[in-house]
Amino acid sequence: MPRIFCDFPLLGTNNFSFPIVINSPMFNPTEPRDGIPLVQPGREGGDSDENRNRIIEAIALYNTMLDYFATKGYKDLYNIVRISEQPQKYWLDADWVEQVLIQPIKEHIRTTTFIHNSLGDACSLYDDCGTPSIFIMKDETPEFRRKAWALSNRLMPAMMTQKDEIEHWYNSLWIECRNFGIIDLIKEVEECGDLTTLNNRLSCDSIKWLNDLISLFYHNSSKLIAELERNPSILPNQYGDFLPLDKIYAENNIGETYKDIALIAGIDFRERLLDNRVSREYLQGLQELNLKNVFYELIHAQINQETKIEFYKCIINLRAGRNERQNEFVEIAKRLYPDCFDQYSRVPYFNEKLLSDALKFWREMLCIDLSFCASINSVLEQYDFENEREVAEWVSKLANHFRICEDDNLLDKYAVLPNQHGVFMRKSEIFLDDGSVNEILKDAAMYSENDVRKKMLFRGIMLDLPSNRIISLEYVAPAITAFVRNNNKFISKQNFEVRETFRNTSAWIRNNRKDSKVSKCFKELIENFHWFYDDEEIAESMAKSEQYDEVLKKYNVADINELANILASHSVVNAAESETISISKELLAQWGIISEEELRKALSKNVFGSAQIHHSKNSAEIFDYVKTILNRARNNIINYLYEHDDYAFDRENLQFIGNTIFRVRKLGYEIYIIARPSDFEQVILYYDTEIDLLEFDKECELWVENGVDPIPKKITLGRILKLTGVNKIPLRSLKDGD
Repeated sequence: MPRIFCDFPLLGTNNFSFPIVINSPMFNPTEPRDGIPLVQPGREGGDSDENRNRIIEAIALYNTMLDYFATKGYKDLYNIVRISEQPQKYWLDADWVEQVLIQPIKEHIRTTTFIHNSLGDACSLYDDCGTPSIFIMKDETPEFRRKAWALSNRLMPAMMTQKDEIEHWYNSLWIECRNFGIIDLIKEVEECGDLTTLNNRLSCDSIKWLNDLISLFYHNSSKLIAELERNPSILPNQYGDFLPLDKIYAENNIGETYKDIALIAGIDFRERLLDNRVSREYLQGLQELNLKNVFYELIHAQINQETKIEFYKCIINLRAGRNERQNEFVEIAKRLYPDCFDQYSRVPYFNEKLLSDALKFWREMLCIDLSFCASINSVLEQYDFENEREVAEWVSKLANHFRICEDDNLLDKYAVLPNQHGVFMRKSEIFLDDGSVNEILKDAAMYSENDVRKKMLFRGIMLDLPSNRIISLEYVAPAITAFVRNNNKFISKQNFEVRETFRNTSAWIRNNRKDSKVSKCFKELIENFHWFYDDEEIAESMAKSEQYDEVLKKYNVADINELANILASHSVVNAAESETISISKELLAQWGIISEEELRKALSKNVFGSAQIHHSKNSAEIFDYVKTILNRARNNIINYLYEHDDYAFDRENLQFIGNTIFRVRKLGYEIYIIARPSDFEQVILYYDTEIDLLEFDKECELWVENGVDPIPKKITLGRILKLTGVNKIPLRSLKDGD
């Protein structure tokens, strides 16, 4: 349609750059009536002043009309704002048209409030500062513009035109007004930076919206990336932060457990992994991370010692099928670390190298902590073990586990093997006990300056050692023999423990001398039993022998064997009447017996007479109980005497003789204290050391404590006579000078 009328249409003006038709009878048309001269003064083309004035007047009228329509809220005004590019005409000056007509009209259109956004609010194309007040879609195809508008409208509806006007505004406004497309939307999302911010701006599911955007962009990615000149940062990682395609990875069956463990090692896979809710359909070139990649990074991670503790603990707590070494270690380690390996996590796969490294690390950690204890007693104080035997059984399992895992070098690196004093030693320092050296001989070896218990592995621990690392009878016999030889006739002058030890040693050798090994190892002592005794003891033994001879002669008994048969037959007759004694905590407490070894000694000495002995199955618990009350009584007596002015001693460095005897100074003189519990109303003295001590020239006191009375009690001679009813003491056996 012609744009200029002079009463009648001027053919040839249909592409004149004016948004609506202009009609004026005052126009001066060209001779062919194909336009009106609009040229600068002085140019050929006819009189154009009148025409220019009429055009300027038309511009003002157009602006007024547009303002009126805008004020009245008219819609669909896209039909009257179309301004085409002005082609060359002989009858007009294109520069004048551009400067006087087109630019002023465009400026007025830009700032007039006549476009309605998708919320229904009217706005201008630009505000007074030149900032867009509404976006006109600019993408190439109607379908693309529609999809881009739909996504943009969710994000910023106040900036988008109404949906049914998308194409109208695109086609009517000049190209500079088309100011928003998919690339601009991508930049808006990038400015959000993360899913949280994006979600706050959207009124819908942000992941679904983002998937639509990713699909729209990457479906045409080659052209758009070329325009953007980079991969856009619109792909959320598993924290929701946006990353570009070349810096993010798809997760392939890694799982949350390994990602959590990697965090301990300082590796955050979630930073690199694409949110699993994001569609990957159009993400060509997207790399992936799988468990193989995760394992590689975890194995080669640089982790400090403190971090390794937690990291490898988590690795050991993973379960993917049954692993015997893993399960065995956990059962062992629970005794020291009850709260470390009690929560398992199931995973589909685990890496053997990672698990091997973790077990190796924690085996060494266990050795470090165990060696720090230095002794079984310290282990009992710090960890949940009932007694020494339980610790020994656990150490035996530990050593066997190390052997199976080919990690027994740790036994040389750390002192974790207890000797028979309970002190931890290294494997290279320890010897096996072949069982031929009983406790009596070990005591004798100790006083012979060859304390084999320091070298011997604690009883009950299984360990493979070469044959030259085994202590046998042949090992201890020379030192014992040398000591007895060098102290010939002076052993009886030693302290009570030494005297008792070598008296028992002499008896053991005498009783076992028919054994070929014993007779060979102790040949010299067997030939010289008198070395164990002084002249006085020998004389006393001879006197007793004469007494035995007199008894045999008096009752017409041929020899000691016949006497034994007579006594044995007498025992058979009275067997039915013999008493049965049950080994109870009360009995053991009265006798002060705290171990199986001491009970065996008591039985070997026939301290219970002809009674039949009933041994409880729960003897370990009974011994622990007796040991507890004996220690209680001894400690309470020590504490009481320490506060008493008459007694003086170093409480921290007391020297004990056996379980019940210690030495103090009373009123400046050295005396011995026998400390016993009296929980069960009776104290029985059977230890040779205790009895010998009461016969000794030095002063000796018997103290008892029952855990109930506020202070311990001293048992004086008068109290003993009163309690026992003894009123006659035979003195015929006392020697001169006693």
